[in-house]
Amino acid sequence: MDRQTDGKRFLEALIRRGITVLGTMIQRLNESELSLKQQIDMISSVYRFVETWENVLPDTLPSEPGHSLIDFSIQNINSPELEPKQNTLALVSDGKLMASSVAEIHTPEFELPVAAYDRYLPGQIGICDITHISNIESEFYMIDQSSSGINFADILQTLQNVDTVLEDLPASSGQVFGVRVDGTILRAVRSKQTDPVFVKLLDTGEILPFDGKAMVLFELPPFYAKLPPFALKCFLDSVEGCSDIDCREYLETNLFNRSGYKVMEVGSSSLKVSLMPSTSVEMPRKTVEPRKDQEPYKVSLSTLTQAQVDELYEEPLNTTNVMKAVLGYVPRDDQRICPFYDPAIEGCFKGSRCRLEHVAKLSDGWTRDKSLHKIQIRAELVAPDVGTEMMVIPTFIVNVDEFYAHIPRQDLSKALIELQVQMNDDKIVENFRMLNHEPHFHELVFAKYSEDDLWYRARVVECYNPEVIVVFYVDYGNTAVLSLKDLRCWDDQFDYLPFQAVHCRIANAQRIREDHIEAIRQIYNDIINKPMKIQILDNLSPWEVLLFDDEDNDIGQFLVLTKLALPREPKVMDKSGTNFIPG
Repeated sequence: MDRQTDGKRFLEALIRRGITVLGTMIQRLNESELSLKQQIDMISSVYRFVETWENVLPDTLPSEPGHSLIDFSIQNINSPELEPKQNTLALVSDGKLMASSVAEIHTPEFELPVAAYDRYLPGQIGICDITHISNIESEFYMIDQSSSGINFADILQTLQNVDTVLEDLPASSGQVFGVRVDGTILRAVRSKQTDPVFVKLLDTGEILPFDGKAMVLFELPPFYAKLPPFALKCFLDSVEGCSDIDCREYLETNLFNRSGYKVMEVGSSSLKVSLMPSTSVEMPRKTVEPRKDQEPYKVSLSTLTQAQVDELYEEPLNTTNVMKAVLGYVPRDDQRICPFYDPAIEGCFKGSRCRLEHVAKLSDGWTRDKSLHKIQIRAELVAPDVGTEMMVIPTFIVNVDEFYAHIPRQDLSKALIELQVQMNDDKIVENFRMLNHEPHFHELVFAKYSEDDLWYRARVVECYNPEVIVVFYVDYGNTAVLSLKDLRCWDDQFDYLPFQAVHCRIANAQRIREDHIEAIRQIYNDIINKPMKIQILDNLSPWEVLLFDDEDNDIGQFLVLTKLALPREPKVMDKSGTNFIPG
């Protein structure tokens, strides 16, 4: 009896200590900013306690709202497959957990890139790192460290070089972006729901409540978006050599540790595996294939004609390179093209750190090197000072918040007309040189416009093949898809006039989505080919501008008010490099 009394007293003292700790946790939530890791640790530990005892002691728990009982279900965060629970606490606008407000939390849904589960076979073994444990029984996420191809550690390292900050969450739930969590940038997607919003880390499997104050978001290059998630969803079938071990306990003990795995079943969106100590996994040795000699270029001494050989021997003694003698330049594909280029992801494992060109070598051995090409002209348009108000005439709409325009100055307009007339003079057109090479990225050319069959100054944007070449008309701002026969080499006599298409971005509005046809049609009808007033907030390309119609109505504000665009806070820099918002 004494022992029972002592036990009750000890339990009572322990409960009082727990109440004190919970009170301190609530105080911390309301008075200070907690890191996401601290929030998740608190939620997880308190949830386990509540889940254990709320069904055992149902009559003793307070049922009235307003009590300081935290019943925030982490199961709703980490388990999208489960039904939503009722009477759970929500994140309020300041990102903190409110213990006195009861609200329903909807199960977050995500639009995830497809992971490559079909590459696994039953019986396959390997090494993995356990990165996250869900609250669904035996569900966890792992990174396969024995798979061939791109290594997660290399991707994670290069991901830290991303520096383009996003002002807000992407509107699309399918867009992959970067998020800084505890000092590390990781890939993520947002939930389809908007209240509250969650983010899922693609390479660990964790689901976190979105905190606009604590989380810094980054725009990622397409290379990272095309990579499948490294975190694979798995269900623990057994632990080899331990028939009576608790699966949950084993996962918690080995979280963030390296383990061996054996695939038991393969599903469309998950694996069922058996785990074991990594030391007991004997991986098959990889056979080292003999190194293949790179295919030589087709141009060599044995392929030259007698006339070319004679020309070669006429070169000075210090010109010993066949390529230099015959082509006039030295192909440098091996120095210029990245040897780790993967066409499937249009990049390499180094990511943004790689400074080499990501393009496949030509299979027939020809060099991709080209002769010198024109990418700049001597005349440049002088940008107006920040704060200048001026008139422009929009000539092409890129999207609801982006357009190209002409500056309606008489000297520029007259010069452009004269240049167009001269370029299309029959005698001059006859002297245009055909392109005898695959056009280079950003190469300046003369391009025909199909609507009027005239020639215009243009820049090559992309070249897929000789029949599909995308060009940008530098004096008007629009693009077109042409074939090689519709392009001509640049002639320096036409680079005396600056490019006339001025790239502008509306500073106080941003697109809701890329394909918002209604919004694009509205701004097209409102501003295209009409004199519009702009106020320049930043004169770096693209110009950050406020756009006004002839009645001084702010077009950006109008688009926001009519729900055709989202509000945007202008991000511009003063001369000292400090961000400021113009008044």
